[in-house]
Amino acid sequence: MFLKSLDINGFKSFPDRTHIDFTDGITSLLGPNGCGKSNIVDSIKWVLGEQSTKTLRASSMQDVIFNGTDTRKPLQMAEVTLTIDNESHHLQTDVPEIVIRRRVYRTGESEYYLNGQRCLLKNIKELFLDTGVGKTAYSILEQGKIDQILSNKPEDRRYIFEEAAGISRYKQKCHEAQNRIERANENIEKLMITFNETKRTYDRTKNQALKAIQWEELSNKAFELDIDLRLSRLKMFQDLKAHRIKLRDEAEKKRDELKLKLEAYNDDISTSSGEVNEYRENVRKLEIAITHHEASIEGINSTISALEDNYRSYIETLNSGQAKCASIESEINRYKNDRMVAEEQLGNYQDNLEEKESQLRYTEKLLLSTRDEISRLEKEIDDAELRNANLDDELSMLSEELKSVIESLIAEVDEKTGSEYSSERREGAENSFHEAVESIRKSIENRLAFISSLPDGVAYSKEIAIKDFSSLYKDIDEIILIFNDYKDSIPPVIDTLLSPEGLMTKKRNVEKREREARSEIERNRAFISESKTKLGTLNLDIHSIQTNIASIKEHLGSLRIYVDSQKDKIKTLDKTIMQREFELEDEISKTEIARTRVSEIAEKIHQKDSEKENLSNEIARLRGEKKQIDQLLSDRFNFLNSKITEKDNAFRAMNEAGREYDAQTMYLEQIMR
Repeated sequence: MFLKSLDINGFKSFPDRTHIDFTDGITSLLGPNGCGKSNIVDSIKWVLGEQSTKTLRASSMQDVIFNGTDTRKPLQMAEVTLTIDNESHHLQTDVPEIVIRRRVYRTGESEYYLNGQRCLLKNIKELFLDTGVGKTAYSILEQGKIDQILSNKPEDRRYIFEEAAGISRYKQKCHEAQNRIERANENIEKLMITFNETKRTYDRTKNQALKAIQWEELSNKAFELDIDLRLSRLKMFQDLKAHRIKLRDEAEKKRDELKLKLEAYNDDISTSSGEVNEYRENVRKLEIAITHHEASIEGINSTISALEDNYRSYIETLNSGQAKCASIESEINRYKNDRMVAEEQLGNYQDNLEEKESQLRYTEKLLLSTRDEISRLEKEIDDAELRNANLDDELSMLSEELKSVIESLIAEVDEKTGSEYSSERREGAENSFHEAVESIRKSIENRLAFISSLPDGVAYSKEIAIKDFSSLYKDIDEIILIFNDYKDSIPPVIDTLLSPEGLMTKKRNVEKREREARSEIERNRAFISESKTKLGTLNLDIHSIQTNIASIKEHLGSLRIYVDSQKDKIKTLDKTIMQREFELEDEISKTEIARTRVSEIAEKIHQKDSEKENLSNEIARLRGEKKQIDQLLSDRFNFLNSKITEKDNAFRAMNEAGREYDAQTMYLEQIMR
């Protein structure tokens, strides 16, 4: 195994393609300082995979590309090709000749080829493991390298001994296996993170589903309770109506019974009065009148007392009912205010919920469009890379074709240009042609000068003119012969080469296609670089959009919980408000009845006071007459007084039954409205 040749194109100080052959023995490169000898060694290390710009004496990898001069433009690519003879099969391959090529572009892309096939740097390193050949192996010893090796620590020199001993390949494989294990562990950790996130999402979704089921059950239960409440209210009204009807009927029955008793008492009093009239005639009549008036006053007093008791009772009922109504109204207003606040909060939550749902739909659409854009860019990048690979293959074919055309061109030119075509012959013909043309020009000038010098009136003879032009024709024929001799000195192969089907035209077409292919490759590389940058930005955008979607969904879940809680609160307030309104209606009915009864009793008290005053005046008149007959009528008066008392009691009981009847009738009217 030995280095066979080196081809450099565009690397550092080599703008033109340079080919260096290495034969058996020692090959030396001589030249002054700065002529580029070290660049050849750098190119060998570079093509073998050197990545350190410090070792290559450059600030960046783009600096190894020819940067141009005052007269030449900078190149866009650097390429080095190394050919190694492997007939001894020291390298782990059966190919007798190994060709390694490396390219770098100003866009930052780097390419490696092994025997014309695209490969990785790893493949080249594995090929030269345990051979002593490599970017840092002992096959390349620079100035001061031996001193540096001897002065290094033992652990630093260990790499060279391992390379020479042939164990570097196995250490490299061991290192790669460790890297793969580390990557596998990282993938396992990422998988566990993804699993945990998915499990959390599953648990959260499961809890939400359980809450939804519980909400549906509670909603159905609330509906059933609402129906039961309405049925209970209907039954309550029916029971209340039946109770009121029962109380009214009992009061009416009691009032009718008391009326019958009162009529009986009246009959007894009438009978006793008739007997007194019979005994005392006109005096009895007076006593009966006095007794009747006094009994009437006592009845009126009793009635007024009862009315006043009822009046105070109804006043207390009215005041307590009004206070209770005010309290219930205050509670209802407070509950309604709470409901308005809850509805306002519910509206705000629902607005936020709709806004977040709209934002979620927009963000999901943006995520889909970004993924479509990434798919499109990835397809375009794959197409561009495939096109570049095809163009590289085409360039290789064109290079071989150009090489073949050039060889054919040289062979054809050498074959069709014999010894009769020489530069001396062409130069002699050119000189003769120029001398003949100059001679004709001088002859014409002399003739013109001669004609111009003739005096006016002197005729120019025809014979002289014919003689002059005949001489010129001879000179022109001589020029034509010289020109034909000049044409014969030019090989006809030139016309053949320059014809549309000639080798020179074919060479130019191949070179033109090479330029077009390289230009297209540069455009594709620029497009690939720009698309990859854009692809990275889009991937970052997708991560940001996915994070935003997760945040929006989490916020939506919180908002839905708030909305449900506010709806439950509003339903509870509605039930409370409805219950309190029913209580308020009942209290208002009681208050209105009390107010009506207060007005009626006040009117009755006023009437009874008027009657009492009239009767008192009448009694005062009759008492003057009564003094004369008090003793005579004492016994009978006591009897009448007892009957009157019983009658008054019956009358009060009848009035109480009447009030109860009126009250129950009014309650029934209120219920039936």
